[in-house]
Amino acid sequence: MKRLLSHAVWAVIALQIAALAWIAGEREWIRATGATVWLRTAPVDPRDLFRGDYVQLEYDIGAPSAEVVAPVQEAWESKYSVVYAQLATDAGGIAKLQSLSVEPPTDGLFIRGRMGSGLPRNWRSGSSVQYGIEKYFVPQGAGYEIENRRGERDGWQTPMEVEVALSSTGTAVIKDYRWSGLGIRLDRLEEGQNNRNNTDTSQRRSPRLRVSLRNQTDKPLLLVGDAHHCAFSLVQIDRSNDGGNQSIPWAAHACHAWQLGALEYVVLAPEAIYSVEFDFAAPEWAVQGKEGPVELADFNQGWVQYRLVYSPPDVALPAGKLAVWQSAMQTPAFGSSGRVD
Repeated sequence: MKRLLSHAVWAVIALQIAALAWIAGEREWIRATGATVWLRTAPVDPRDLFRGDYVQLEYDIGAPSAEVVAPVQEAWESKYSVVYAQLATDAGGIAKLQSLSVEPPTDGLFIRGRMGSGLPRNWRSGSSVQYGIEKYFVPQGAGYEIENRRGERDGWQTPMEVEVALSSTGTAVIKDYRWSGLGIRLDRLEEGQNNRNNTDTSQRRSPRLRVSLRNQTDKPLLLVGDAHHCAFSLVQIDRSNDGGNQSIPWAAHACHAWQLGALEYVVLAPEAIYSVEFDFAAPEWAVQGKEGPVELADFNQGWVQYRLVYSPPDVALPAGKLAVWQSAMQTPAFGSSGRVD
């Protein structure tokens, strides 16, 4: 009997080793043969993200909009639901989320993920879909260097761009990483006193913020915008326990009712900085409340936070030798008072 038991234990161990070897072999096969895309990581608070041998990552495609979530709402509300994210590559070479489905797409690039209320999340995370590539294992000592390059919440941040190989079933494997050519920073110029019971109209209730973009390449970059800053949009991140942590874009800026005005072309030399200020007490930044437009401070309290997103307009660009920045960039998250997360 002891001999049979010993054989059974060794058989179980052998099966476990074989399973691990198969998984490792499959991942190496995907790494070598899978279609590759670049995914941009979102700005995050680096505190506690480096855990010794890996760096925690949060991807732009992990925070789908309400419109993208709507077709898979049932899956959204179920624990650990499998979904498939259809991807499209923007003009800057970064893959962005096009749609979500519960069935694998029949063509194009897609990545398999899980979503729903059962996802284990850190409260700081804005991700509502996870793709199994949120941990990037690094050599000993390299993680601290990566975190230093990524920056801090109240300073310059440089998004990592992660090269991912995709299998025909949507399984993703990290291959490599690089650094974004633009750094981003969010500064609080004036804090809002967003207490709804505050009737003192002399106090600012919504914040005034400044977004800065810095050319971190060794060549000039061309940014495209317009006088009304319509290239920037405001998104909401609900971090309540039952809010789904989804990122919800609004037509918050009055630009949604305008035709894009005269374009501005900003040439950024290496290390040069382009800054834009946003006053959320101004009428053009009113958000849609239940009874009409309201100031940001009056829209929501609690765990709701926001990001500003720079998305260059899709327009014909002048011919030239300058590299044109054509990918979206997100700011760190901030509260309705303007406090940066």
